[in-house]
Amino acid sequence: MKTISLSLLYFINTCLGITLIAQSSHIEELSPLPKVQSAYELGQRPQLSNFNKAPGDTLFYEDFANGFNTNGWTSNDGSFNGFDWIYTTNAPGGQYSISTPALVSATSSNGFASLPSDFYNTPTPPAGFIQMDASLTSGPISINAVSGVLLSWTQSQRFCCSTLDQLEVQVSTDSINWIAFDASFGRPANSFVTETAQIDISAIAANQNTVYIRFYQSASHYYWMVDDIVLIEGGTTQLSASDTYLLNQSNQETYYSIYPCFIPPIFTPAAEIFNPSNTNATNVRLSSAIINSGRVEYTGTSLVNGLIPSFQRANFQMSQPYINSGLVGNYEVIYKATSASQTLSFPNNSIPFQVSDSVYARDLDSAISDISPSDFAGGSNNGSKIGVHYFLKSPGSISSIAYFVANNPLNIGVVVKASLLLFDTTNGIVGNAIAVGQNTTITANDLGTWKILPIGTANQIIPPGNYLAALEQVSVGANRELRIGRDNLAEVLAPFGIDYVTSVFVNGSVVGWGNIASLPMIRLNFKSSNNCIVGVDEQKKSNTKHTLFPNPSKGLVNIQLSSNHLVNKIEVYSIEGKLITTEVIANQENLLTIDLSDQSKGVYFLRFISTDEILTEKIVIE
Repeated sequence: MKTISLSLLYFINTCLGITLIAQSSHIEELSPLPKVQSAYELGQRPQLSNFNKAPGDTLFYEDFANGFNTNGWTSNDGSFNGFDWIYTTNAPGGQYSISTPALVSATSSNGFASLPSDFYNTPTPPAGFIQMDASLTSGPISINAVSGVLLSWTQSQRFCCSTLDQLEVQVSTDSINWIAFDASFGRPANSFVTETAQIDISAIAANQNTVYIRFYQSASHYYWMVDDIVLIEGGTTQLSASDTYLLNQSNQETYYSIYPCFIPPIFTPAAEIFNPSNTNATNVRLSSAIINSGRVEYTGTSLVNGLIPSFQRANFQMSQPYINSGLVGNYEVIYKATSASQTLSFPNNSIPFQVSDSVYARDLDSAISDISPSDFAGGSNNGSKIGVHYFLKSPGSISSIAYFVANNPLNIGVVVKASLLLFDTTNGIVGNAIAVGQNTTITANDLGTWKILPIGTANQIIPPGNYLAALEQVSVGANRELRIGRDNLAEVLAPFGIDYVTSVFVNGSVVGWGNIASLPMIRLNFKSSNNCIVGVDEQKKSNTKHTLFPNPSKGLVNIQLSSNHLVNKIEVYSIEGKLITTEVIANQENLLTIDLSDQSKGVYFLRFISTDEILTEKIVIE
């Protein structure tokens, strides 16, 4: 979930107790795909910017539609190895980046800049990896002289092998004297990210008519892809959301897309706020609300008004946790932040989850790509496994493991077996199976569908603990391998590091388990519970729903009242729970308008109050 995901893949041989570093075993993490919008508008989680909220205009834009020609971009390899930046639409390639996709940006279809340093170091040179000394430099860029300038760009990036390696954006006004900015934003070596990045370059570019931009790397290998470079007029304090996430009861990041009702979610909404300006942000406070089918279930604020120094990040969390009672339904966590000088809203940055009667899941049912144990060295052999971690805080009656069979003909004829394995979080060791299923052969009819594999014995109760829902490829061969749907959307929300999400077992010359950042679509199913609390009847809800339009709105909100729900008054609340205004309805009107144009941009809630029911709808003011 964090911008910095699991930085190093390691394997533990449980028999010999040997720890192997990824590079020595040539087993690498898969890089997650860039964020993709879904029905919940996921993928809008800005890493370092909300640059469209800047108070000024776009001063300069480069999408590489004409390669490096339009703005006089030149590549230079100071070591004369020919390791240049290139204009391309292709993935970077290389022995450790074989599964890394091409950059997906707003305009990546017309090309982007790429430094495929892993490709340049493949195969590994006899004397060891060669350090890059490669830069991509613009020609003179003419802009309007303004007091604040922000530089934004889209990048996909991973580097090796030291935090001393340089990945920099350098800025100059004369092409001679350069100011360097860290383009890895403090991330450790081996971590990877796809993000929209932003820095404040006002210290050098303010009140200037000409600037030069340079991307420079000294790290030896992996990759750096860049596109959609924007210079925009900056403001005084441009807070942005680096990350939003949920904390479990141990204050570790957690995310499940679906909870069974006997394990109702308990978590604390939290977020990381970034201050990319050259002035301190003061009196910063984070607020959050949780919505269940249009009803506000929870509101909270961070405990302390905080200060975020210039170019720094700070984490904020709600003062009280959210405690779900096991009410079945669809939920949404939304955020808002305020400071002494501005309000930062997250109208397109929500975190969805569900409470069901029997399903435990981490995915969002979005099979954007696929994944296999065969993607890792030694994983193409029989006996290799891949699994997703689950924590049970209450005992449950296990039923089956479900997984999404990727729509890939390589699956046809593969024999697969499901099992639930113990997992020791303290030592990071996968243990014995506690529930096992039967061998099952994948057929052509299974492709692109969820396949349910029963496990365990009749009415087997699984005690509380940490487990791995795993799939084993029992029989593979030429043109046959286990391919499982991979949910790249949910990877944006999934935690990595202390909270293990996915593990792979390779049964090759190197034998053992390792942790990866990719998310295969593997779910746990329990026997349905008769103790689930059922929410408002869906038919009643559909008959009483009111329509708000336009939504988002510039301030004037039109309301079409349902003829099946006689409303006495409408109350408007901010995300912090503050009552903004009350509209008393003397006569039942079909259509009315509420003016919120004097309110700050962000999310508001309209409560429709009648004698027998209260309904809540969400409106976004932009």
